[in-house]
Amino acid sequence: MRVCSRSDDTCTGIWERGNKINNGYVELNTSSVGMAKAALESINGVDLFGCYGSHASVIHVLGDEIGRNRITLENLLPRESLSKEVDAALLSVISFPAFAVEDKVLSEIWPGSDKAVWADVVLLACVSGWAV
Repeated sequence: MRVCSRSDDTCTGIWERGNKINNGYVELNTSSVGMAKAALESINGVDLFGCYGSHASVIHVLGDEIGRNRITLENLLPRESLSKEVDAALLSVISFPAFAVEDKVLSEIWPGSDKAVWADVVLLACVSGWAV
């Protein structure tokens, strides 16, 4: 496995290519960072061979990698990216399946909120056309 941490990586997909007109400028999306953080947390400690494995078949994720994703995620919120205020993809980061955003972070961004309120706000914003 290789570590993808370069910002000029050419394999970023359509979602990392700016606004709706896909102008080609690579930008970082909160939903992508949140899913990467959730994946790193989930795979940490997994034994690839289950009960037949040994310590050599256990996946170890460095705490620094999870921490770097957490810091990036906290700094990007509450926006989806520089060109998009909100996106429905944020729902999967805030709530099921990722649960990547801690309640502490949500309460700092928006005092008195929790995951359910944030999910409702993002959904309402997307339905009402706030998404750019």
